[in-house]
Amino acid sequence: MPKTSFRKNSDSPKGCYLLWYPTHDRQRIESMEQRVRAGVFNALCVCELAFGRGDEARGSGLFILNADTDLIRKITETLAWLAAEVDAAGTGRYRVEPMSADVS
Repeated sequence: MPKTSFRKNSDSPKGCYLLWYPTHDRQRIESMEQRVRAGVFNALCVCELAFGRGDEARGSGLFILNADTDLIRKITETLAWLAAEVDAAGTGRYRVEPMSADVS
């Protein structure tokens, strides 16, 4: 996967943008997360949903750029429900982390 640069510029991005990723390569995700955080966005939120244990865990994540608090609240409620209800084995887990003080 090529390294993507999220450069700061004078114009803040307009709209809400989603960047999807699989959760199986934690080192790559953490590197990408650092690069996204270094960019300039009104709000950034990281969301993940995974099922399974250890190396067998599989899931997906989203970087949400310019997320508002209503969207973050709805995603948190939905992921909590999915983690609890969809996985009969009880291995479902999720995270929702707003990473900007400018979440409106």
